[in-house]
Amino acid sequence: MQRANGGYIIFQAKDLLANGICYEALKKALRVKELSIENAAEQRSSMALISLKPEPIPLNLKVILIGNASIYQTLLAMDSDFKKLFKIKVEFEDDALINNENLQKLSQIVHGFCQHEDLPHLDRSGMARLVEYASKLAGSHSKVSTRFDSLTQVVGEAATWAKIAKSKTVTAKFIDKALEERIERVKKYDSKYLEMIKQNSLLINTSGFEVGELNGLTVMTIGDYTFGKPAKITVNTYTGKNGIINIEREVEISGPSHSKGVLILTRILR
Repeated sequence: MQRANGGYIIFQAKDLLANGICYEALKKALRVKELSIENAAEQRSSMALISLKPEPIPLNLKVILIGNASIYQTLLAMDSDFKKLFKIKVEFEDDALINNENLQKLSQIVHGFCQHEDLPHLDRSGMARLVEYASKLAGSHSKVSTRFDSLTQVVGEAATWAKIAKSKTVTAKFIDKALEERIERVKKYDSKYLEMIKQNSLLINTSGFEVGELNGLTVMTIGDYTFGKPAKITVNTYTGKNGIINIEREVEISGPSHSKGVLILTRILR
Protein backbone atom coordinates (compact mmCIF):
# COMPACT_ATOMS: atom_id res chain seq x y z
CA MET A 1 0.00 0.00 0.00
CA GLN A 2 2.92 2.34 0.67
CA ARG A 3 4.31 1.67 -2.82
CA ALA A 4 0.87 2.38 -4.33
CA ASN A 5 0.38 5.58 -2.29
CA GLY A 6 -0.83 8.38 -4.54
CA GLY A 7 -2.20 5.93 -7.11
CA TYR A 8 -4.20 2.70 -7.33
CA ILE A 9 -3.92 -0.78 -5.82
CA ILE A 10 -5.86 -3.88 -6.92
CA PHE A 11 -6.72 -6.76 -4.59
CA GLN A 12 -8.38 -10.09 -5.29
CA ALA A 13 -11.24 -10.02 -2.77
CA LYS A 14 -10.99 -13.77 -2.10
CA ASP A 15 -7.31 -13.53 -1.15
CA LEU A 16 -7.85 -10.45 0.98
CA LEU A 17 -10.78 -11.96 2.91
CA ALA A 18 -8.81 -15.16 3.57
CA ASN A 19 -6.84 -13.11 6.11
CA GLY A 20 -9.23 -11.18 8.34
CA ILE A 21 -6.44 -9.07 9.87
CA CYS A 22 -5.45 -7.77 6.40
CA TYR A 23 -9.04 -6.83 5.55
CA GLU A 24 -9.58 -5.02 8.85
CA ALA A 25 -6.22 -3.20 8.47
CA LEU A 26 -7.23 -2.10 4.95
CA LYS A 27 -10.56 -0.71 6.18
CA LYS A 28 -8.87 1.11 9.06
CA ALA A 29 -6.30 2.67 6.73
CA LEU A 30 -9.04 3.85 4.35
CA ARG A 31 -11.14 5.29 7.18
CA VAL A 32 -8.37 7.32 8.84
CA LYS A 33 -6.45 7.93 5.58
CA GLU A 34 -3.22 6.92 7.29
CA LEU A 35 -0.97 3.89 6.95
CA SER A 36 0.44 2.60 10.24
CA ILE A 37 3.01 -0.12 10.84
CA GLU A 38 1.46 -2.47 13.40
CA ASN A 39 2.52 -5.70 15.02
CA ALA A 40 0.02 -8.41 14.13
CA ALA A 41 1.05 -10.55 17.13
CA GLU A 42 0.40 -7.61 19.43
CA GLN A 43 -3.19 -7.33 18.19
CA ARG A 44 -3.91 -10.96 19.07
CA SER A 45 -2.15 -10.85 22.42
CA SER A 46 -3.86 -10.00 25.71
CA MET A 47 -0.62 -8.44 27.01
CA ALA A 48 0.23 -4.82 26.33
CA LEU A 49 3.67 -4.60 24.74
CA ILE A 50 5.54 -1.28 24.71
CA SER A 51 7.78 -0.70 21.73
CA LEU A 52 8.85 2.03 19.33
CA LYS A 53 6.13 2.90 16.86
CA PRO A 54 6.80 4.91 13.66
CA GLU A 55 4.64 7.87 12.76
CA PRO A 56 1.72 6.94 10.44
CA ILE A 57 2.11 7.76 6.76
CA PRO A 58 -0.57 9.97 5.12
CA LEU A 59 -2.49 7.84 2.63
CA ASN A 60 -4.04 8.98 -0.65
CA LEU A 61 -5.07 5.81 -2.42
CA LYS A 62 -7.77 4.26 -4.62
CA VAL A 63 -8.47 0.60 -3.83
CA ILE A 64 -10.03 -1.78 -6.37
CA LEU A 65 -11.41 -5.15 -5.20
CA ILE A 66 -12.02 -7.87 -7.78
CA GLY A 67 -14.39 -10.71 -6.94
CA ASN A 68 -17.51 -12.57 -7.96
CA ALA A 69 -21.12 -11.59 -7.27
CA SER A 70 -21.51 -13.87 -4.23
CA ILE A 71 -18.57 -12.22 -2.43
CA TYR A 72 -20.00 -8.76 -3.18
CA GLN A 73 -23.47 -9.68 -1.91
CA THR A 74 -22.03 -11.28 1.24
CA LEU A 75 -19.92 -8.22 2.08
CA LEU A 76 -22.87 -5.95 1.37
CA ALA A 77 -25.08 -7.90 3.78
CA MET A 78 -22.54 -8.71 6.53
CA ASP A 79 -20.16 -5.72 6.62
CA SER A 80 -21.63 -2.29 7.32
CA ASP A 81 -18.32 -0.58 6.42
CA PHE A 82 -18.11 -2.15 2.97
CA LYS A 83 -20.75 0.05 1.30
CA LYS A 84 -19.27 3.21 2.84
CA LEU A 85 -15.71 2.50 1.74
CA PHE A 86 -16.39 0.87 -1.66
CA LYS A 87 -19.11 3.01 -3.19
CA ILE A 88 -18.71 2.17 -6.90
CA LYS A 89 -19.67 -1.22 -8.28
CA VAL A 90 -18.68 -2.28 -11.80
CA GLU A 91 -19.89 -5.48 -13.45
CA PHE A 92 -17.81 -7.11 -16.17
CA GLU A 93 -19.58 -8.51 -19.21
CA ASP A 94 -18.90 -12.14 -20.14
CA ASP A 95 -18.99 -11.33 -23.85
CA ALA A 96 -18.60 -8.48 -26.35
CA LEU A 97 -19.94 -7.74 -29.82
CA ILE A 98 -17.86 -8.85 -32.77
CA ASN A 99 -16.62 -5.66 -34.40
CA ASN A 100 -13.28 -4.30 -35.56
CA GLU A 101 -12.61 -2.47 -32.29
CA ASN A 102 -13.24 -5.46 -30.02
CA LEU A 103 -11.34 -7.87 -32.27
CA GLN A 104 -8.40 -5.45 -32.32
CA LYS A 105 -8.43 -5.35 -28.50
CA LEU A 106 -8.59 -9.16 -28.33
CA SER A 107 -5.62 -9.34 -30.71
CA GLN A 108 -3.67 -6.93 -28.49
CA ILE A 109 -4.38 -9.07 -25.41
CA VAL A 110 -3.22 -12.22 -27.20
CA HIS A 111 -0.13 -10.40 -28.53
CA GLY A 112 0.75 -9.13 -25.05
CA PHE A 113 0.30 -12.60 -23.57
CA CYS A 114 2.58 -14.20 -26.16
CA GLN A 115 5.16 -11.46 -25.67
CA HIS A 116 5.11 -11.79 -21.89
CA GLU A 117 5.37 -15.60 -21.97
CA ASP A 118 7.95 -15.57 -24.78
CA LEU A 119 5.72 -17.62 -27.09
CA PRO A 120 5.44 -17.60 -30.90
CA HIS A 121 2.73 -15.20 -32.06
CA LEU A 122 -0.50 -16.08 -33.87
CA ASP A 123 -0.77 -15.50 -37.61
CA ARG A 124 -4.01 -14.39 -39.30
CA SER A 125 -5.42 -17.91 -39.59
CA GLY A 126 -4.59 -18.70 -35.96
CA MET A 127 -6.23 -15.50 -34.72
CA ALA A 128 -9.31 -16.16 -36.88
CA ARG A 129 -9.63 -19.65 -35.41
CA LEU A 130 -9.27 -18.26 -31.88
CA VAL A 131 -12.06 -15.75 -32.60
CA GLU A 132 -14.28 -18.67 -33.72
CA TYR A 133 -13.55 -20.45 -30.45
CA ALA A 134 -14.26 -17.25 -28.47
CA SER A 135 -17.58 -16.96 -30.30
CA LYS A 136 -18.40 -20.56 -29.37
CA LEU A 137 -17.61 -19.83 -25.70
CA ALA A 138 -19.97 -16.84 -25.85
CA GLY A 139 -22.69 -19.03 -27.39
CA SER A 140 -23.42 -16.48 -30.12
CA HIS A 141 -22.41 -15.86 -33.73
CA SER A 142 -22.37 -12.12 -33.11
CA LYS A 143 -20.30 -12.04 -29.89
CA VAL A 144 -16.96 -13.17 -28.52
CA SER A 145 -16.25 -14.33 -24.98
CA THR A 146 -14.29 -12.08 -22.63
CA ARG A 147 -13.09 -15.03 -20.54
CA PHE A 148 -9.50 -14.18 -21.44
CA ASP A 149 -8.04 -16.77 -19.06
CA SER A 150 -9.71 -19.57 -21.08
CA LEU A 151 -8.54 -18.04 -24.36
CA THR A 152 -4.94 -17.54 -23.24
CA GLN A 153 -4.81 -21.15 -22.01
CA VAL A 154 -5.67 -22.31 -25.52
CA VAL A 155 -3.08 -19.92 -26.97
CA GLY A 156 -0.43 -21.27 -24.59
CA GLU A 157 -1.15 -24.90 -25.52
CA ALA A 158 -1.25 -24.08 -29.25
CA ALA A 159 2.07 -22.24 -28.97
CA THR A 160 3.58 -25.31 -27.33
CA TRP A 161 2.48 -27.47 -30.27
CA ALA A 162 3.94 -24.86 -32.62
CA LYS A 163 7.27 -25.01 -30.77
CA ILE A 164 7.28 -28.83 -31.01
CA ALA A 165 6.70 -28.54 -34.76
CA LYS A 166 9.42 -25.86 -34.91
CA SER A 167 7.01 -23.34 -36.40
CA LYS A 168 7.71 -19.63 -36.00
CA THR A 169 4.01 -18.74 -35.81
CA VAL A 170 0.86 -20.30 -34.38
CA THR A 171 -1.51 -21.18 -37.22
CA ALA A 172 -5.12 -22.39 -37.18
CA LYS A 173 -3.78 -25.96 -37.32
CA PHE A 174 -2.14 -25.60 -33.91
CA ILE A 175 -5.23 -23.94 -32.38
CA ASP A 176 -7.31 -26.91 -33.59
CA LYS A 177 -4.71 -29.31 -32.19
CA ALA A 178 -4.85 -27.63 -28.77
CA LEU A 179 -8.67 -27.78 -28.71
CA GLU A 180 -8.69 -31.43 -29.77
CA GLU A 181 -6.21 -32.37 -27.07
CA ARG A 182 -8.24 -30.52 -24.42
CA ILE A 183 -11.33 -32.55 -25.36
CA GLU A 184 -9.29 -35.76 -25.42
CA ARG A 185 -8.19 -35.16 -21.82
CA VAL A 186 -11.66 -34.52 -20.37
CA LYS A 187 -14.09 -36.57 -22.48
CA LYS A 188 -14.34 -39.47 -20.01
CA TYR A 189 -18.06 -39.02 -19.29
CA ASP A 190 -18.81 -38.30 -22.94
CA SER A 191 -17.20 -41.62 -23.93
CA LYS A 192 -18.92 -43.51 -21.08
CA TYR A 193 -22.30 -42.17 -22.17
CA LEU A 194 -21.70 -43.32 -25.75
CA GLU A 195 -20.48 -46.70 -24.51
CA MET A 196 -23.70 -47.21 -22.51
CA ILE A 197 -25.76 -46.54 -25.65
CA LYS A 198 -23.72 -49.03 -27.68
CA GLN A 199 -24.04 -51.71 -24.98
CA ASN A 200 -27.83 -51.13 -24.74
CA SER A 201 -27.58 -50.36 -21.03
CA LEU A 202 -28.99 -46.96 -22.02
CA LEU A 203 -31.82 -47.56 -24.49
CA ILE A 204 -31.76 -45.05 -27.33
CA ASN A 205 -33.33 -46.39 -30.53
CA THR A 206 -32.16 -44.62 -33.67
CA SER A 207 -34.34 -46.45 -36.21
CA GLY A 208 -38.06 -47.07 -36.58
CA PHE A 209 -40.67 -45.37 -34.42
CA GLU A 210 -42.59 -45.92 -31.20
CA VAL A 211 -45.88 -44.37 -30.11
CA GLY A 212 -45.32 -41.88 -27.30
CA GLU A 213 -41.52 -41.87 -27.66
CA LEU A 214 -39.03 -39.62 -29.41
CA ASN A 215 -35.35 -38.76 -29.17
CA GLY A 216 -34.23 -35.34 -28.00
CA LEU A 217 -30.85 -33.70 -27.50
CA THR A 218 -29.59 -32.79 -24.05
CA VAL A 219 -26.56 -30.60 -23.39
CA MET A 220 -24.41 -31.69 -20.45
CA THR A 221 -21.73 -29.58 -18.79
CA ILE A 222 -19.02 -31.16 -16.64
CA GLY A 223 -16.54 -28.59 -15.39
CA ASP A 224 -15.47 -26.56 -18.42
CA TYR A 225 -16.43 -29.27 -20.94
CA THR A 226 -19.84 -29.24 -22.64
CA PHE A 227 -21.17 -31.98 -24.89
CA GLY A 228 -24.51 -33.01 -26.40
CA LYS A 229 -26.07 -36.44 -26.12
CA PRO A 230 -29.39 -38.02 -27.19
CA ALA A 231 -32.05 -38.58 -24.55
CA LYS A 232 -35.31 -40.48 -24.78
CA ILE A 233 -38.48 -38.44 -24.19
CA THR A 234 -41.64 -40.40 -23.39
CA VAL A 235 -45.25 -39.54 -22.66
CA ASN A 236 -47.96 -41.46 -20.79
CA THR A 237 -51.65 -40.95 -21.52
CA TYR A 238 -54.82 -42.37 -20.03
CA THR A 239 -58.57 -42.02 -20.49
CA GLY A 240 -59.93 -39.45 -18.07
CA LYS A 241 -63.27 -37.82 -17.38
CA ASN A 242 -64.94 -35.60 -19.95
CA GLY A 243 -64.06 -31.92 -19.84
CA ILE A 244 -61.32 -29.78 -18.29
CA ILE A 245 -60.21 -30.58 -14.74
CA ASN A 246 -59.90 -27.65 -12.35
CA ILE A 247 -57.40 -29.07 -9.83
CA GLU A 248 -58.01 -26.35 -7.23
CA ARG A 249 -61.76 -26.97 -7.32
CA GLU A 250 -61.23 -30.74 -7.03
CA VAL A 251 -59.27 -30.31 -3.77
CA GLU A 252 -61.68 -27.60 -2.60
CA ILE A 253 -59.22 -24.69 -2.34
CA SER A 254 -60.58 -22.75 -5.33
CA GLY A 255 -62.21 -19.39 -4.70
CA PRO A 256 -65.14 -18.01 -6.70
CA SER A 257 -62.96 -15.69 -8.83
CA HIS A 258 -60.62 -18.53 -9.81
CA SER A 259 -63.51 -20.91 -10.59
CA LYS A 260 -65.18 -18.23 -12.72
CA GLY A 261 -61.94 -17.72 -14.67
CA VAL A 262 -61.53 -21.47 -15.29
CA LEU A 263 -65.15 -21.75 -16.48
CA ILE A 264 -64.62 -18.88 -18.93
CA LEU A 265 -61.46 -20.58 -20.27
CA THR A 266 -63.35 -23.90 -20.52
CA ARG A 267 -66.11 -22.19 -22.56
CA ILE A 268 -63.53 -20.62 -24.93
CA LEU A 269 -61.69 -23.94 -25.42
CA ARG A 270 -64.93 -25.81 -26.11
